[in-house]
Amino acid sequence: MTGFDIHAPGTSSEEWEQRFREAPPRPLAWHDATELIVVAAHPDDETLGCAGLIFEAAHRAMPVHVVIVTDGESSHPGSSSTTRDELRARRREESAAALSILAPGSRVEWIGAPDGAAENGTAELTAALDRLLDAAALPLVASVWSGDRHHDHRVVGDLVEQIAQRHGARHLAFPIWAWHWADPAGDALLTAALRSLELTPETRAAKRLAITQHRSQTDPLSADPADRAVLEPHVLEHFDRGAEVFIEVESTVDKAGAPREAVAREYFDDKYHRKRDPWGFETRWYERRKRALTLAMLTAPRYGRVLELGCALGTLTRELAERADAVLATDIAPEAVARALETVAGHPHVEVIEHDLAEGLPAGRFDLIVLSEIGYYLDAASLTSVAVQLSDALSDDGELLLCHWRADVGEHRLGGDDVHDIVRTASGLSSVSRVDDPDALIEVLRRDPLSVAQREGLRD
Repeated sequence: MTGFDIHAPGTSSEEWEQRFREAPPRPLAWHDATELIVVAAHPDDETLGCAGLIFEAAHRAMPVHVVIVTDGESSHPGSSSTTRDELRARRREESAAALSILAPGSRVEWIGAPDGAAENGTAELTAALDRLLDAAALPLVASVWSGDRHHDHRVVGDLVEQIAQRHGARHLAFPIWAWHWADPAGDALLTAALRSLELTPETRAAKRLAITQHRSQTDPLSADPADRAVLEPHVLEHFDRGAEVFIEVESTVDKAGAPREAVAREYFDDKYHRKRDPWGFETRWYERRKRALTLAMLTAPRYGRVLELGCALGTLTRELAERADAVLATDIAPEAVARALETVAGHPHVEVIEHDLAEGLPAGRFDLIVLSEIGYYLDAASLTSVAVQLSDALSDDGELLLCHWRADVGEHRLGGDDVHDIVRTASGLSSVSRVDDPDALIEVLRRDPLSVAQREGLRD
């Protein structure tokens, strides 16, 4: 269940080393951590991705907890020599042997989810991590990276991210397969918050020895082509470098539950790297219905100058273009801007630019400003400042359209209703049109509090 060919040559380790010489990741600072919690999707992920971190933590006398979600029994689905049950037992033994080298006395917890269906272990993994994090003072969580183009890595990485967010725990993600398929010259992986742990000769030797314990993956099970090694030399070279590289996963709150600052641009870069349409704007009926409701809420049939903040793929932009003389659409992510430009091709009166809302609004005044599904990525102080700017940027008869998801999401700094309350209060604008959908709140604000019917003289 991967999005790449494991046995193809792929990207070489030397290409990555050259890239990191040109743009070195920041050194990993982790001296304040009191214990290490590692979450692997399969036996060997922990050894390949963060054996050095585990070894260093153990040598600092830090408690090390390892949670392995599946037993990796499907690594050789066509094997004629080894059954799944045999692989399951063998891979558990291999991980135990590797960890005895890296961190003797470390605690290992097996979730037992089916290999290829890690989602079946969601409840068990959540319970295990909640228990470990509740008992930890300043834990450092390291897990497989959800952007690795492997189903189980995505499931596990996403779930760990959510749980770590909820606990306010620091979370590092380690790529495994991305080193094989990603492009060092221009891949969005390089825009992430990379952190590097330099390995001492002793640590590097321990990691090499630990990797050799995973013989079911590094050696052929038999002469049968279906039993060929999964971790061939061109793959293993990525894990014999002089440093381990991690992705620092953004957290919304600290350990005390205090809100953090606005979501960083790297979060959106990573989202668009993983999928063309990470939120299903083009495919989900929910999104199509929401756009229809959003457009129906507008109180005028047509507008002069329109500003859309956070245009994503440009699906709403394209429809706004049909009702505007000019549209300026913005997004923080370069990939989103590129895709939006494709969406609005053929509309010469639409301009799409890369822009960070946290840095203020584009210059000028607008007859309609759209703030849809991005207000909750700002902290309360930043959103308050933006709300004042939004009011100032509206023309005398202009209106502000707000639309936000109402359910709780780990990455969101604010709830959808909170966003509307803050903007309404700080802007001084009046609500003239509102839809209280169970899933999304949609609202139009204006200086003039009159309804459409009142403005057209149909009622007092």
